[in-house]
Amino acid sequence: MGRQVTTMILAIALATTAVLRLGPEAVLSPSVRGWCVGALALLLYGPLSRWGLGVIDRLLQSYSARGRRAWILGSLLGAALLSVAIPLPPPPLSEPISLEVTATGEKNAASHGTEVWVIGLQDAESGAPLVLTPVSGAWEQKNGKQLSFGRPAATLRWEDRAERGLVLKVIRHPWSGQARITLGGETHTVDLFAPLQEEWSHPLQPPSHVSGFQVVFAWLAEWISLGLLLLGVGGGLASGNWAGHGREPGRWTGWVPASVCVTVWSLYLLAFWPGVMTVDSINQWTQMTQGPLSNLHPVYHTLTNWLLTRVWTSPAAVALAQVLALAAAFGFAQRELSRWGVPTWMRGLLTGGFALTPVNGILVITLWKDIAYGISFLVLFTLLLKVARTRGEVLHSLRFRIGLGVTLTYTALLRHNGVPRARARSRSFHATSTRTIGRQGLEAVLLLLLHLRLLQLLLR
Repeated sequence: MGRQVTTMILAIALATTAVLRLGPEAVLSPSVRGWCVGALALLLYGPLSRWGLGVIDRLLQSYSARGRRAWILGSLLGAALLSVAIPLPPPPLSEPISLEVTATGEKNAASHGTEVWVIGLQDAESGAPLVLTPVSGAWEQKNGKQLSFGRPAATLRWEDRAERGLVLKVIRHPWSGQARITLGGETHTVDLFAPLQEEWSHPLQPPSHVSGFQVVFAWLAEWISLGLLLLGVGGGLASGNWAGHGREPGRWTGWVPASVCVTVWSLYLLAFWPGVMTVDSINQWTQMTQGPLSNLHPVYHTLTNWLLTRVWTSPAAVALAQVLALAAAFGFAQRELSRWGVPTWMRGLLTGGFALTPVNGILVITLWKDIAYGISFLVLFTLLLKVARTRGEVLHSLRFRIGLGVTLTYTALLRHNGVPRARARSRSFHATSTRTIGRQGLEAVLLLLLHLRLLQLLLR
C-alpha cells in the first residue's frame, strides 16, 4: 500500500510540473490543467510502478534504511535549494488578464480640456516596461508619450499574466480629463486634473484567483520532481564506483571542453564588451590606475589585475584572462574525471551545461575578485580528487606539492575570508592522505604558511 501511495505522489508531482512548465499557457485554463494533470498522472503511474521505483531501489540497495532516508531527504533539500539558487520563476498558475485604459472625453468643471497623457505601464516589482497597444479611437505619439482627447472614446490595451502588480504612469495637468481603467473585469474612473503639471504613478493590483494552497502544491510538485532527478543522478554516480576504473585521458580530453567554454564565453564578452563592471569593479579599477591601493578589496587581487593590464589597459584584458583561466580549470577537472572513469557522454553533458549556463557566461566576464576565487576553488577541488584517487600517493610528487601550495596561497589572498577557507581545504588534503604518507601530507600546509608570511612582509 505504501509503495502504491509513493508511486501516485511521484506521478502527480511529475504530471503537475510537466503541465505547468511545458503546457501551452494560452490554451490551458485552470480546469483544463486539472484534467491534463490527472490524465498524465495515470499514464505515468504504470511506468513508475513497474520500472521507476525499481531503478531507485537498485541504486540505493547498498545503503542501510537510514542511508536511504538520508538520500531521499537530501535530494528534496537539494531540490528546494536549487529552485531558489537557479532561480526558477513562479509556477504560471494565474490566467492572463487584460488592462484597458480609456480616454472618456469627459472632464470636471475646473479642467480646461479632456486630454489623457499616458507615459507607460510597468511591472510594479521589476520596473520592466509593458506595452499598451491602441485598440480603438484616436491616439497619437507625442514626446514619447501617448495622447488622446477622447473624442471619440479611445482605448489602450495590455494583456498578459500579472501576479505582482502594475504601475500606470500618466501626466496630470490643468487640461487633463478623465480615464476609465478596467483591470481583470473590475472598472474604476480616475480624474487626471491637477492645477499644476506633474507625473503621476497609479498602482494597480490585479485580482488574484490563485489560492495559497495552489501555490504551495505547485512548488511541492516541482521540488519532488527535481528531487527525483537529483536522486537518480546522484544515486547513479554514487553507485558507479568510478575510482580506479578510469584510464589515462587522451590528448583532447581537457582541450575540447576548455575550447567549448572559451568559444561560448567569448560571445558573452563581445556582447558585453569590454566586460561587466559594478561599483566594486570600478572602485578597484580606480585604485589600480590612479591609486592609492586600499585593502577594501584585497590588494593581491588588485595587483593581479594590474599585472594583467600591463600589455593592454582595458577591462577586457581581465575578463579575457578570467575566461581562459576558468576554461583551463574546467578542462583540468574534466581530465581528472576521465581518470575516475566518468563516461564520455556524462562529461559531454557536464561540458554543455557548464558552458551554456547563463550565470557562468555573465559572471566569468565580470571584474570581481569572487571570479578568481571560484576558479581557485575549482582547481583545489580537482587536486583533492587527484589525492583521493591516488590514496595520497600523488603528494609524494614535489611538483604536485608546489602547485598545491601556490593554489592554496592564491585562494587565501583573494578574499578576506580566504585564509580560514584555505586552511580548512588544507585539512581536507591532510585527512584524505594522512594514512598513506604521514607527515609529508603537511608540507603543502607549511608551504602555504611560508607564502603567507612572505607576502605579509611585502605588503606592509
